Amino acid sequence: MYMEEQTNQNNKTGSSKVGLAIVGIIVIAFIGIFAYQSQTMTQNTTTSPQSNPTTTSESTGTNVTTNDENPTQEGTYKDGKYTAVGNYTSPGGEEELGVTLTVASGVVTDAIVEVKATRPISKARQTDFAANYKTQVIGKNIDEIQLTKVSGSSLSPKGFNDAVTQIKAEAQS
Repeated sequence: MYMEEQTNQNNKTGSSKVGLAIVGIIVIAFIGIFAYQSQTMTQNTTTSPQSNPTTTSESTGTNVTTNDENPTQEGTYKDGKYTAVGNYTSPGGEEELGVTLTVASGVVTDAIVEVKATRPISKARQTDFAANYKTQVIGKNIDEIQLTKVSGSSLSPKGFNDAVTQIKAEAQS
């Protein structure tokens, strides 16, 4: 009788372990699905639904959308050095990014980004952005600059684009 009880207990313990393993697999599957959907949603929000061409630089993971077909607010700009602070909303709240552009004949000849984030994750993303955005800006017509993702950061470019919009308004001749 004692062996029969012990066998029943072993069967119950084995069943519990199998049940926990199944629950663990289901939890891992849901986490994977959630992560995939989050990534897909992030990619969908960083690309424009318009039919503007997008160039991707694989070495920096940078997407640059140019409005060659239908530029907005295209105009002539006074040469000079312009500074603005762009704003964007991170998951932690509002953040700022300082941007200084030197413009000559409507082309950006120099660019400086000032990391102004207050939260550690935002500071890290802005720092990554600041280290890798220049190749997508220098030598480009200011009307063609519309960054979507740089070095894995999709929010810092929004602050950059906001600053560029302000600079374009100030430099408009």
